[in-house]
Amino acid sequence: MLPVFYHGLVVQLGCMPADFWINKSLHEEYVSFRGEIEAGLSEIFGMAHQALTPEVQVFTPRTIYRASNSMNSAATTSPGRTVGRNSKPSAPTYES
Repeated sequence: MLPVFYHGLVVQLGCMPADFWINKSLHEEYVSFRGEIEAGLSEIFGMAHQALTPEVQVFTPRTIYRASNSMNSAATTSPGRTVGRNSKPSAPTYES
């Protein structure tokens, strides 16, 4: 099972920088798509926050849990700022 966790972490690490750039570029260059971009970001925020449930924490190795949630924190903060919203106040707190 551990290889599955590490594979997911590597995929998350590899995809996240591109996702930041893509969302920022689309938001700035295609004003008519901002509603769709913001809806997509809301979905990303929701998925990232699901990883904070006690059930996920129990079955996830601590190092994987901490690394993944650190990246989730970045994934919800940076794009949120891009579209002019801050996901932190209404979101659960990420552990470091």
